[in-house]
Amino acid sequence: MFSRSAKTTDRPSVPLEVPSLTNASPRYAALVERKLQLKARLDELEKLRNEEYTRASLTKKDRQDRVDQLVDPDYQIGDAIASVQPDNKSRVQAIVDEIGAIKLALDEIENQINRERLIASHIICETFAPEHRRRVRVVVSAMASLLEACAEYRQFMDAMNNEDIAWSNLGPMYPFWFSDRVNSFFDEAARHGFITSDEIPEIRR
Repeated sequence: MFSRSAKTTDRPSVPLEVPSLTNASPRYAALVERKLQLKARLDELEKLRNEEYTRASLTKKDRQDRVDQLVDPDYQIGDAIASVQPDNKSRVQAIVDEIGAIKLALDEIENQINRERLIASHIICETFAPEHRRRVRVVVSAMASLLEACAEYRQFMDAMNNEDIAWSNLGPMYPFWFSDRVNSFFDEAARHGFITSDEIPEIRR
């Protein structure tokens, strides 16, 4: 049966000071910082692109003036196109191209962050594996005690029912929900190596 006398499981629980991923991995921290920088630059460029689009667009008055020109038989239609400077279009295209490149970079950096997160998480988990094991065994110990208490209560319930005694006025309190779930808990604890098969409560075996 699971031993509840082991001092390793009787220690009072203390708050954990788990390091952040950025503290555990300088590479992860650098990637996250780079992601923030790229997102800030993306915001700047998208704002600038919108400003350029607005600047290049005709106002309502400009559009009416253009309509008036086109209506005038003496106006040469091609003149307006010839007068457009290509610089603005080239600038907008450069901004759009850079926005596209940054978005692709953000996708790639997100993939790298996810990979580095797993690496950093593994480092942290290795450090805290003993504490995690200790806390699992504390839970197992408490559940073993509760399982015994449930068995004792079940004996009382069976004894009353066997004599056909109407005892509902006592307020039956058998925790059926616990007995339904505890089996899988002990099985999983044994599967992960937190307890041995011999430590599973006899009433559960």
